[in-house]
Amino acid sequence: MSTLVKPAAWVRPSTLAVAALILLALIWPAIWNGLPHFFPDTGGYLFVAWGNFWLVDRSSFYGAFLRPLMAWNGLSGLWLGLVPQLLATLLVLFALAKRLEARNWQWVLPIILVVTTGPFHASQLMPDAYAVVVLLLGWLCASRDPHAAGSPLLWLAAAAACLPHSTFPAILVASASATILTLWIAGLSFRGVMHRAAALALTVLFIIGCQLLANGAFFHRITYAPRSSAFLYASLNEDGLLKPWLARNCPVDPRVKDLCAIAPQFHDDSQKLLWAPDSIFRTTVWQQRDNKKGVDWDTQLGIAARGALIQSPGLFAKAAVEATTEQFFSFAVLDDECPQVCITEQSAIQGALSRFRPHLRDQVNGSAQMQGKLKTVPLQVVTGTASFAGLIGLFALIPLAWRRRDQVAGSALLATVAALVANAFVTGTLSDVHDRYQSRLIWIAPLLVALILLRWRTQRLDRLASAPGPEHAMSEAPTPPAPAP
Repeated sequence: MSTLVKPAAWVRPSTLAVAALILLALIWPAIWNGLPHFFPDTGGYLFVAWGNFWLVDRSSFYGAFLRPLMAWNGLSGLWLGLVPQLLATLLVLFALAKRLEARNWQWVLPIILVVTTGPFHASQLMPDAYAVVVLLLGWLCASRDPHAAGSPLLWLAAAAACLPHSTFPAILVASASATILTLWIAGLSFRGVMHRAAALALTVLFIIGCQLLANGAFFHRITYAPRSSAFLYASLNEDGLLKPWLARNCPVDPRVKDLCAIAPQFHDDSQKLLWAPDSIFRTTVWQQRDNKKGVDWDTQLGIAARGALIQSPGLFAKAAVEATTEQFFSFAVLDDECPQVCITEQSAIQGALSRFRPHLRDQVNGSAQMQGKLKTVPLQVVTGTASFAGLIGLFALIPLAWRRRDQVAGSALLATVAALVANAFVTGTLSDVHDRYQSRLIWIAPLLVALILLRWRTQRLDRLASAPGPEHAMSEAPTPPAPAP
């Protein structure tokens, strides 16, 4: 007699159908465009994926992840580049829904997902696609006992997801720390707190170590972010902190004599200073390959930036609060600078295509994005409304989760808020305010709110189903004693 074997949950037709719906919801902007979406920075990652390059101004691990998938010469290589981020997003969304135990989430999640900013990041060849993956992995990792089966692999996955962008460890730390704090308030022992904190610390050290080794191998310099001084300097210069420091120290500090010589030519706008074609950064700072040849611009920029912070901590704090607040509420969709920047001859995208895949250039430049046909007011209104509704929902549900003593929902809500704040701080303060920085995370807010509401509805229905009905209550009622004669 044959025995029927129950299929694993992940290979059941219903699960595969839900996975297909979620993937379709994630990738619809790329289908609409006819190709994956691009950003000017995508060109740098294409240089890493297609050539023997390592980027000096950002983490190159995203390009390294793309390398084995984009070996194909045709457009299929570009589409394959989306596969890791799509699968990673799919898996963490499944894990989130399973952890929240929300009934009927399979149909609600794709419907809400399709109107958020998430699909525009999942469809874009940029490391921003992993931001929500990092957030949710931080929450999932910190929710588990580090000694439980599978926990070390989960922390390793969180470390791998952080490597594509230098700001991701801040998101991981914020998410995991908020989760640990919530569990501690809910009764987690001090020993359990310390075990989770140690796992988080080891993960962050592993991430930093990978960046140090990679940058040391390519640039002969042990540093987490080779050009972090340039970005910090540009941000502080825009905030007005650098000019007073330079005026005070240039006459007396020989360590910054080269910087002082060119500083009067700097743009006040940080983005123009960093990237404008006429910026003196192009012929000085960006031309430096390592600190063994010529002027060590990174060191001089770092001295000035740190000096300005020490000299004016109050002004920096004020600027940081303003930038963080502005960034927190800036999350408009399609902040991609295409086609304005992407199709110029100076664009890294055009440079990578011309050098490695010239036969794809016309097809890429003919996409809807490169023709400026994607940005529409209705699209921005719909995604903006979903984002604001999700943000309001996060803050509205936190006290409700506290009243219900729901530590699973409460930790997820607080982890998301903490990650949003941390992301707004590191990007808005240390770089500049851009909608794409916050839109890469904000899309999880409406999904999380919907799943938590479904979770509480499921719990309510289960309580009603388990409660005794009127007939059962009557049958269980004690028989009144007979009246005395």
